Amino acid sequence: MQAIEDNRTSEVELTVNGADGQPLAGAEVTVRMLRHKFLFGCTAYYLQPNNNDERQQAYQRHFAALFNYATLSFYWGNYEPENGKLQEANRRAQAEWLRERGIVSKGHPLAWYIVTPKWVPQDDPDRLWEAQKQRCARDAAAFIGTVDIWDVLNEMARIKNGIEQDHIQIDKNFRRMWEHVGPVEMIKGCFEAAAEGNPDATLILNDYDLTDTYVQIIEDCLEADVKIDVIGIQSHWHAGTLPAGEQEAVLERFGKFGIPIHFTEATIISGEHRGWEDLSQQTDWHTTPEGEARQEREVVDFYGRLFAHPLVEAITWWDFPDGNWRGAPAGLVRKDMTPKPAYESLMKLVKGEWWTPEQTLTTDERGIVRFRAFLGEHEVAARGGKKQFVVERAGETSVGVRLAERI
Repeated sequence: MQAIEDNRTSEVELTVNGADGQPLAGAEVTVRMLRHKFLFGCTAYYLQPNNNDERQQAYQRHFAALFNYATLSFYWGNYEPENGKLQEANRRAQAEWLRERGIVSKGHPLAWYIVTPKWVPQDDPDRLWEAQKQRCARDAAAFIGTVDIWDVLNEMARIKNGIEQDHIQIDKNFRRMWEHVGPVEMIKGCFEAAAEGNPDATLILNDYDLTDTYVQIIEDCLEADVKIDVIGIQSHWHAGTLPAGEQEAVLERFGKFGIPIHFTEATIISGEHRGWEDLSQQTDWHTTPEGEARQEREVVDFYGRLFAHPLVEAITWWDFPDGNWRGAPAGLVRKDMTPKPAYESLMKLVKGEWWTPEQTLTTDERGIVRFRAFLGEHEVAARGGKKQFVVERAGETSVGVRLAERI
């Protein structure tokens, strides 16, 4: 696809110097890719770094082979069930396991209307608001260097629309705080608190709502100088995959802001479609051969469309194994952790068709080699020396490296 070549690759001019700083003329150099700049992600809620059972080991192996990005659970009521008693050690263990494998971690979410802890002030919206801001700042600061990307607020459009569903109840105290503080003021306060905790963090406004309600929230926030780093878009398609034309319309609707887009929650199931009214935790929802074939086709189409779009920077699958997300056959692997066709096809794209091929080239008299590469981290090796470099921009890139070892 031409758009993928235009937006995700670069013609690289690489100058290779020896340890003495002099160009390596006429030298054979090997270039290989290490990881994508684009974030191919998934929730890592099931990750148990210290669990050595066969199923968990298969989960870890398949997860690390495909993804370079992972979402960790920071739902406030679960993360801090009692005041000051945090699940910090577990999250750090997960984040460290991911970092050791070159996988970037994101925290989800800092504020959401159904996960407010029971111990926070219940009858005073001002006190709850202070607690909410403190929470945003505290956890963003605590994970600096480990978790530097955050979904700050989650699904604010539902409160604005006043929607209730059987399986989703808006916490009345959160709603009271929202109405007392004001929608834009609350979003701005949470973003500012998170930025105070980690000034270098990437901060995301995340929502399932793909209508003008979410568009208006974004417009109101930008008018109020809320610094939204990324627009988060959810795509849970349990009831049926969004047609290609509607996917394009979503990209146009939110692309008009010129702000990077993350598809933060993507679900395409491999079983029967069920409506949202059925989305309590199911026990009888199974993957099928026909569903897996359909899922594979739709995943390839969906990822190709998003990877080609210049503003999309990340896709997060939700959830990795079947049965975790509402009991649905929503995984890229089955309950026994065997990969589905969709997983295998994504591997062929992410680590194959969309991956810079390893190649050995010969430098010219100025120590230069030229090649086309996908954006991301690479490594060059020559005569016993190695050096990493980054292909950052689409189009054309010039980069120089100095090998670490004397030759």
